[in-house]
Amino acid sequence: MARKSKVDKYYSKIEIILYKFLDRMRRKKRLELIDKLLHSLNLQRRMAMLTNEEMAHMCSQSLSPAMIKRLDEAATEEKRDEILMEYARSNYFRQCAWADYLNGVTGKKPFVLSKKEEKLRCS
Repeated sequence: MARKSKVDKYYSKIEIILYKFLDRMRRKKRLELIDKLLHSLNLQRRMAMLTNEEMAHMCSQSLSPAMIKRLDEAATEEKRDEILMEYARSNYFRQCAWADYLNGVTGKKPFVLSKKEEKLRCS
């Protein structure tokens, strides 16, 4: 018989504790808790599936080289403000898209440029 790994042992213990806890709950509360647990586990699963590049894209709030160049070349303060508002809007919608993906609202990850594509875009 094969030995259980530490992960399997911990999973078994957690599963037993969870089932004992759920068995004591009323049906409605039990279903609410199960829904919360499923949501939380699915969010953690989606986070764990992200590549390093996707994680960096999701967490990044820095200006791209192209955006910095546009700001440097802005002729007026009004134009700079316009560019910054454009960045703020795109950043907000990017964060919303990642939140929707992680929360299971959509099964599609937001678009992420590869490093090569980003360099081409900025040149």
